[in-house]
Amino acid sequence: MSSLNELAELIAKRVVEQYGIKISIIAIYGSIATGKQSDYSDLDMYAITSLENQMKWSFIFQDKAVDIWSMDWEEAEEIASAKKDKLKIWCVAAHIFVNCKVLYYRNEQDLERFNSLKKSIQKIKEDTEGNFMRAMSQFNMDYSIERVKLAKVKNDILTARWALWGLINNICATLSWLNNVYYSKN
Repeated sequence: MSSLNELAELIAKRVVEQYGIKISIIAIYGSIATGKQSDYSDLDMYAITSLENQMKWSFIFQDKAVDIWSMDWEEAEEIASAKKDKLKIWCVAAHIFVNCKVLYYRNEQDLERFNSLKKSIQKIKEDTEGNFMRAMSQFNMDYSIERVKLAKVKNDILTARWALWGLINNICATLSWLNNVYYSKN
């Protein structure tokens, strides 16, 4: 196997062979999809499926990490449209739809539905007023700081780590909304 792109094509073919019509879309994202790969790049793939139990495969191939996972259309659409419970992850998940390379689509309707995810993300990026409101509803500084203080009082390093991680995620998500951007892996 000479490239991660070839490996991605092979994996996509095997996934379709195994799951058939339950696979709507298979895409790669990250540096391989954008053509910015380096010697340290891994292969990141996802599928949009109608599987009852979504798949998650992780393995090493020729010293390269390979991940393929799946979601259903409902989750993909909730992420792309920044539904209330997906606000925090939108800032880091939107790029998997926008900066990807589709390797397989079951039919034209699925491809159009997938492309509508990208359009939803673009509309959200352009919605400055709405993004300000999303940022304000997202960010809860008092709660985050109180969790850090509580960890300090308890002298609990594990709780402190999680509290600070939550605070950092909150800040990053809020900045994403305020600046009308999403973060990408590369």
